[in-house]
Amino acid sequence: MPYVLPRVQYTANGIDNEFEYPFPIFASEDIRILFDGVTQTQGFMIDGAGDTNGGNIIFDSAPISGTVIIILRQIPYERYTDFLESGDFSADALNDELDYLTASIQQLYRDQQSMLKFEESENPPETSL
Repeated sequence: MPYVLPRVQYTANGIDNEFEYPFPIFASEDIRILFDGVTQTQGFMIDGAGDTNGGNIIFDSAPISGTVIIILRQIPYERYTDFLESGDFSADALNDELDYLTASIQQLYRDQQSMLKFEESENPPETSL
C-alpha cells in the first residue's frame, strides 16, 4: 500500500459533481465527506472501494459553488482477521490485514498533523487549553 495522505480537499465550482479520492478504502463505509465542515450522509455514490488507487465520489448534483469539500478515509481501529494455529494461512488475508494496519497508521498521522505539539527537546508542564 503506497503512502498517500488519506484526506483531500476541494472547492466546488457549482458545475462538477465528481471528485477523486487518491487513497485506497476497503469499503464504501470507510469514506467521510464534509461540506463546509458538516458531515454528508446521502446524495452521493462512492466508486472505487477496494481499489488500491482510490476512486471517485459522484454527487447526485453539483455542490454549490464555493463549498469546501473534504474527503477522508475514516476506518475503525480494529482487527478483522484472526489467523488460527495450524489453520489456513492465505497470503491475500495477510496482505489485507497489513494494508488495513498501514491505513490505520496513515489515518493516525493525518489526525495528528493539526495537533498542537511541544518540541521534543522541551519538558512540557501540565497543559490545558
